[in-house]
Amino acid sequence: MRSSSSTLTMFDSMDAVRAFAGDNYAVAVVPAEARKLLSRFDARSEHYETILRLE
Repeated sequence: MRSSSSTLTMFDSMDAVRAFAGDNYAVAVVPAEARKLLSRFDARSEHYETILRLE
């Protein structure tokens, strides 16, 4: 039996996303320690613009 999860990270702008993930921000950022624990993960990231902001 497999389970899945999603991670939602909020950024203030696409510039902030690029600062975190680099210019090729569609490639998922999965740290080496996390890769050791995961049996699989998506190699690509999805980005969405939201209309609500967390304060």
